[in-house]
Amino acid sequence: MQIRKAKPEDLDSILEIYKIAREFMINSGNPNQWRKEKPAKEQIEADIKNGICNVIYEGDEIHGVFALCEGIDPTYSYIENGAWLNDEKYVTIHRIASDGKAHGIFEAAMNKCKEYADNIRIDTHEDNKVMQGALKKFGFKRCGIIYLSNGEPRIAFQWKKEVRIETKDLVLKKAEFDDWKPLLRNIWSHEESAKYMLWKVTKTQEEAKARIIRTLEFEEKEKYALIIYKKPEMEAIGFAAMRECEPGVFEEMGVAFGPDFVHKGYGKQVLTAMCEEAKKAGAKEFLASHRKLNVASKALIVSCGFEYDYESEEKEDPRTGEKYTIVNYRKKL
Repeated sequence: MQIRKAKPEDLDSILEIYKIAREFMINSGNPNQWRKEKPAKEQIEADIKNGICNVIYEGDEIHGVFALCEGIDPTYSYIENGAWLNDEKYVTIHRIASDGKAHGIFEAAMNKCKEYADNIRIDTHEDNKVMQGALKKFGFKRCGIIYLSNGEPRIAFQWKKEVRIETKDLVLKKAEFDDWKPLLRNIWSHEESAKYMLWKVTKTQEEAKARIIRTLEFEEKEKYALIIYKKPEMEAIGFAAMRECEPGVFEEMGVAFGPDFVHKGYGKQVLTAMCEEAKKAGAKEFLASHRKLNVASKALIVSCGFEYDYESEEKEDPRTGEKYTIVNYRKKL
């Protein structure tokens, strides 16, 4: 499938696609989203003229159509029963349809839009179960209810680009709920993994399920809070996080692996990759730290080219009452 801007001579083919889509909606229990001749011919002509109408084609035949709109959509300024994922710049998909004769139309459109923007918004009718399912399949999250200019409600969805970092042996990305199983097995249940960190060991499946929910919530707030997966099986074996602590400066927030995955060079892969990702995001400097008694973390940080900065005042571990200090390092990127 290929995608290009629609031309005036495509109008008849596009109108036919929308006719087929309306009939499909009616037959699938969604008769009210596009009543009569919606989208109107005048709307489609305006889309073509404004350069926002795109057609999906194979050979000489057009099989799909959608409008990709930049700028603020006024109907999205108010949302209820939820909230948008962020307030960042976005594009909006409107009037997407296919003729049902070819597979992969929706996927082609989504892939094109995801290449173009980091945030995509779209809305659909509550009766359009087919569209709702497709949006969820392609990573869109339901955000709430918006209202069209005529007052009709629509379910609002948004997709945002997630961080994905790859190394030779690992992938760092956002968690999924089912990761609670390997995380419990590989790291959360091990005392040695928690020794130099501030989290408590997780012992039961119920605790692990509750913890993965907290992890998912934390990852929503922290862009670079990620789970570490081992290739090729993509088993969750640890976690890592960093954040921009001030303009141009990123700091590591913790890197941890289960005991079966240490001394394999994975730590250096992760820290090096995090530095590279921070640099791509505009960082000029990266900060890292370790507890003074954690000699393995010290060796890792030094091996990645960090230089000693300072040692913190004495702190107390709230789990054990143990006293400790933090050694801090800096690295120019």
